[in-house]
Amino acid sequence: MVLAQPPSAEAIAGNETCATCHEDVVKKYAGTRHGKGLTHDAGESVLCESCHGPGKEHAESEGDKARIKNPKKMDVREGNDLCLNCHAGDEAVYWRGTTHESFNVSCTSCHELHQGWSSDNALKKHKVNDLCLACHTDVRKSLYQRLHIR
Repeated sequence: MVLAQPPSAEAIAGNETCATCHEDVVKKYAGTRHGKGLTHDAGESVLCESCHGPGKEHAESEGDKARIKNPKKMDVREGNDLCLNCHAGDEAVYWRGTTHESFNVSCTSCHELHQGWSSDNALKKHKVNDLCLACHTDVRKSLYQRLHIR
């Protein structure tokens, strides 16, 4: 399982270093629930590197993408395990064994940590229906049909 824990101190670049190249992303992240002071069990803040892994080598190599993790580009199971390492005790505890998991849907299919519209759920869309219907197109018509009773 991939651990979403702070990397060792000597391997950390820090959010400030990340911001030198990714300023817009770091600013947006700072306004999210994750970026507003959530902490690990150890009391340490959730850094960029909590999910992306140690960033010092990435920064020192002038942004070599092979030296940093991108949860969106990871194997679905590995990426989901990264999220579930911290979220296994909340609503995500119900993820294992769901239809979404069995069809290899990733957490990042619905959630965007850098700029989620919903401060609580970090959803990619403003409205939950819009998010779900992006994939579940077969139910769109029936969802919005008027009920006709004789």
